[in-house]
Amino acid sequence: MSVAWNPANFMKNVQAAAMIRMRQAMTLAVQTAKEGMQELGPGVHSEPGEYPASQSGAQGMRGHITFEVVTEGDKVIGRFGIVPTTAGAEELGYPAFLELGTIKMAPRPWITLTVDSCMSAWKEILT
Repeated sequence: MSVAWNPANFMKNVQAAAMIRMRQAMTLAVQTAKEGMQELGPGVHSEPGEYPASQSGAQGMRGHITFEVVTEGDKVIGRFGIVPTTAGAEELGYPAFLELGTIKMAPRPWITLTVDSCMSAWKEILT
C-alpha cells in the first residue's frame, strides 16, 4: 500500500477554509459597528468614548462600513471599516476623526469598540 501526499492541494484547502472563517469574522465586525452607531435623532450626539451617533442613517458613514478579505502569499487578511473603494476620498477622513478625535472633539472610537466587542467571538471563529 502506498500513500500519496499532495501538500499544494492541502494548503489550498486550508486557505479556502481560512477565507470562509475570516469572512465570518469580518461580517461580525461590520454588523457590530453598524449596530453600535444607532440613530439618536436629529441634533442628538453621542458622548465621548461611545460609538458615534448616526445622523444620516444608512446613507451616512454606516452605509459605507464594509470589509474585504484578501490573501497575500499564504496569509489570509481581513480588513473592516470604510474601504476606499466604497467612499470618496473626502469621506475617508471623517471616520478617522471620530476614532481618534480632534482638537475640538473627543474620540468616538468606533473601530476600537468594535474590536473589543468582537475579540472573543473572533477567537472562536478563527481557531
